Order: sequence, then structure tokens, then C-alpha cells
Amino acid sequence: MFTLSIGAAHPVQRTHRQLFHRAIAFFTYGNSKKFYTELNNGKESPVVHLVSAASAGIVTATATNPIWVVKTRLQLQSAGQKIYKNSLDCTLRIIKEEGIKGLYKGMSASYLGRSRTTLVIMKFAAKTN
Repeated sequence: MFTLSIGAAHPVQRTHRQLFHRAIAFFTYGNSKKFYTELNNGKESPVVHLVSAASAGIVTATATNPIWVVKTRLQLQSAGQKIYKNSLDCTLRIIKEEGIKGLYKGMSASYLGRSRTTLVIMKFAAKTN
């Protein structure tokens, strides 16, 4: 049981993460849809929804990837051999040792994972319009 619970987020933490993601995604989606609709002569279309949802996915992944890199590194530390003191220490050490690029490791996988979110947002938006 102990090994299964390592790294598992508390339901409240998971909910906060989801709210943070959804807030970025829907804010970006709404603004992107407005922008792309104007480019499309004021007409919404499936392509406008798709491009808006893809934009939202890219922005969300880019904004949140550093959080997941730090979280993952902290979770991968063994209890007996702590490498980082806390989240701030981890972030600063990554930047110092690897540069800003270090916070964006795994971005391609993150973008790929957003493709599902893009389709869900597009389907939801199409139903509400």
C-alpha cells in the first residue's frame, strides 16, 4: 500500500491543479476564439474552434511545465538523500545548473498530452455554441 501512495496527490491538491489548468486553458481558448473568429471575417467554424483549442493547449502546457518538472524532481528524491530543500531551491538550482531550458524538459510529451484536451475543449465548445 505504501508504494502505491508515493506521489499520489491528495484530492484537494489534484483539484487545485485541475482548476489552475482549466483556468489557463479556458481563458486562452476564449481569447483565441475571439481572435481567430475576427480573422475569419467574424464567423465561427470548426477550424476556429480547433485552432483556438490547440492554442489553449500549447499555452497551458508551456505555462505549467516548469511546475511539473520541479514537482517530479522533488518526488524522485529518496527520503535518505535529499537533493533539494524545497520547490524554490529546486527551481533555482535547475536554472543555475541547466538554464531556463531545464524547466522545459519534457515539453514535447506535454504538448502531445494536450492533444486530447484540445479535442475535448473543441467538442465542448461546439456543443455550447
